[in-house]
Amino acid sequence: PQGNYAYFSKTCRCDEASQRCCKRIKMLKPEIIIEPLNREHNRCAFDCGEEALNQYIAKYAMQDVKRRLTNCFVLTESTPKIIGFYTLSAFSIPLVDLPAEIANKLKYKTIPAALLGRLAVDTNYHGMGYGKILLADAVKRIMRNDVAVCTLLADAKDDKAVEYYRQYGFKSLPVEKRKMFLLI
Repeated sequence: PQGNYAYFSKTCRCDEASQRCCKRIKMLKPEIIIEPLNREHNRCAFDCGEEALNQYIAKYAMQDVKRRLTNCFVLTESTPKIIGFYTLSAFSIPLVDLPAEIANKLKYKTIPAALLGRLAVDTNYHGMGYGKILLADAVKRIMRNDVAVCTLLADAKDDKAVEYYRQYGFKSLPVEKRKMFLLI
């Protein structure tokens, strides 16, 4: 992948001898590409194990992109097969929804945010660190954007997703525990 993903470096808990070690992804898969979703990508073959996410990428993602409701980025190995994807869209968070220690430092009623609406990796690639790469790419895209955004918001679909985002520094909004935010 292009770019520096050190932002998300944590102590690796992978089996060092395994080909699946997250530290080795860049060496083993130098040909991976993260790019905007387009018609050449094989959306119907994607299976992350969650039917709602499978249906979204297969049927609705291109429509949402065309309508400018979201941007969808896919990770591939230089082929049409989608390994993983995420969506980003504009969002704002009411100041009262943030923890008091953060809200007290800001003077606006809402703060600009980017919404990571969906993040999924095909089941054939689970446990290989591709989710971390997609998350890092989302942060990188937000940081180099000309539009000011001070937080990334993620909708965690379940408690497992909450724990996933927590390991990368996301915190729950006090008003809704499955809405996670990361200050940029």
